[in-house]
Amino acid sequence: MVEQDKATPGGARVRGRRRALWLVVAVTLVFGGGALVVARFVKSPALVAAEAEPPASGPVTVAVERRVLRSTVTVRGDVAPARSTKITYPGAGTGGKPVVTRLPLRAGDEVRSGSVVAEVSGRPVLVLQGASPAYRDLAPDAYGDDVRQLQTALSGLGYSTKPDAAGVYGAGTKKAVAALYAKAGYQVATANPDEAAGLRVAERRVRDAKIVLGKAAPDAADDAKRAVRDAEEDLAALRDSTGAIVPIGEVAFIDALPARVTKVGAVVGDNATSALVIVSSGDLIVHGGLNRTDAALVRPGQHVDIASEVLGATVSGRVERIDTPQAANSDQSTSDQSGGGQAGNDQNTAPPGQMSVLVIPDSPLDPKFDGQDVRLTVESASTQGGGPGRPAGRGVGAGRRAVAGGADLGVR
Repeated sequence: MVEQDKATPGGARVRGRRRALWLVVAVTLVFGGGALVVARFVKSPALVAAEAEPPASGPVTVAVERRVLRSTVTVRGDVAPARSTKITYPGAGTGGKPVVTRLPLRAGDEVRSGSVVAEVSGRPVLVLQGASPAYRDLAPDAYGDDVRQLQTALSGLGYSTKPDAAGVYGAGTKKAVAALYAKAGYQVATANPDEAAGLRVAERRVRDAKIVLGKAAPDAADDAKRAVRDAEEDLAALRDSTGAIVPIGEVAFIDALPARVTKVGAVVGDNATSALVIVSSGDLIVHGGLNRTDAALVRPGQHVDIASEVLGATVSGRVERIDTPQAANSDQSTSDQSGGGQAGNDQNTAPPGQMSVLVIPDSPLDPKFDGQDVRLTVESASTQGGGPGRPAGRGVGAGRRAVAGGADLGVR
């Protein structure tokens, strides 16, 4: 095969065809790129309007969740028995210096009706069931509601006061009081230490009058009979007015028994001038403190979660009441009972200047909660029921309205 010479006319034609082909390719590239640029940056009015319209709506595929939203207030509270009684000694009835001579109980010990909680100058301080405080010595021939209370307490211990009428301190009540003191291991007290001698003299007069009657002549028999009758009446009156008494310093009436000793406030050998013991009774309750902002969100009847971090337990309760600082300060935590009496008011432990909230558990608390510092979470608003005075909401939107109404969602 013979290569064609490039200088020949045939070679020139080949080179011309190649240049034409490259020229076509170049022109195609230029016009194609220009078309792309125009398509990218130049838009028709219809296309501009179409791009400005909102996209077509489609179906919602996200699931809606319905939940109850709650607004809470969280404060701290102290758990303690509902009632606390400080038993002191009035310093009367012993005839000597009131000195503490025995303290048979310790903190935590149980106190029942008939228990001896202290001994002053060798005499007992007994606890009895009763709602009214002791305010006087109870002695033969006395009558009143305090005597009736004593009789009820004695009957509850199994000591009958019959045939005495209710509220009348007679022979039956004296016998029951003597039995109570004998059970406690003490001699019964009397109003007059010389009573026994006076009774013996009156009994001898009756005996002598009967001897005279037996020896009297017929014309003197009537006078002798009157002498016997007078001596017998004097003896009966003396017996009715003497005998076992209950000195004011030897009995403490508490309405909620059994109770337990929470503190022994005296030492053997001390003058009985301070609290001998403090006893607590009743179910456990919770007191907390509220500032005024939180107090505006809390109302009686609201649900409360009572949580003890120490015990790792949470129980439910309800707001019982909210007290102002003045009311909380006037409501003493323990009642001061001279020689005994009525158990005290509900305890208040709110800090000065704060309002006190009382929470009652829905069921009796385990004794392990006693003395615990607990967390109180008050449900002040909810979309399910909304709490007292607040209509129930519906769905999440209602829950947001409840939160916006002024509740505190945080835990302080």
